[in-house]
Amino acid sequence: MESPPDHAAQLTEQASTAPSADAISRDVSVRLEVTVTIVADGKRAFVRLRAMVDPPAGSAAFTQLSAAVEGAFSLADGDEPERLTHFARAQAPVLLLPYLRVVISFITSQSRTGPIVLPPINMVQIIDRMQSSLESETAGPARRE
Repeated sequence: MESPPDHAAQLTEQASTAPSADAISRDVSVRLEVTVTIVADGKRAFVRLRAMVDPPAGSAAFTQLSAAVEGAFSLADGDEPERLTHFARAQAPVLLLPYLRVVISFITSQSRTGPIVLPPINMVQIIDRMQSSLESETAGPARRE
């Protein structure tokens, strides 16, 4: 039985599409969501990286595009579960990003608007924000006396 996700974060990055003959503005908004689920025995982790792409304001090119990739990771015999947890939160999203980029580019290359190419994204900064978010959720609201 899998435990519920131990944390998730949503972040917004900007992306641009490849040049095309269309008169559509090429700036789109991209929200990234990372969900990490550690299985109860601590020996397997599932990491999902999802992007929600919104069209430029005032554009009717598309409503919204959502794509996700998921990776399944497990421990080698003898490894500590803490290593997997750290890997799933810090490295797995970085490994999944190129696959998500390919999915979005391929799907949109088949559309009338042309391919949307996600720019390089600073995943270290995103992971830091995720950790900060997770720590503040764990700490709970500050008590005033």
